[in-house]
Amino acid sequence: MNLRGRGDYMNNRQILIGQLETIREMIIG
Repeated sequence: MNLRGRGDYMNNRQILIGQLETIREMIIG
């Protein structure tokens, strides 16, 4: 099990979620 790789995956996921929320606010707001 590669903890570092999993950590990078979680970080990338958080970044993607943040970008999606920002885009959604731009479209809706």
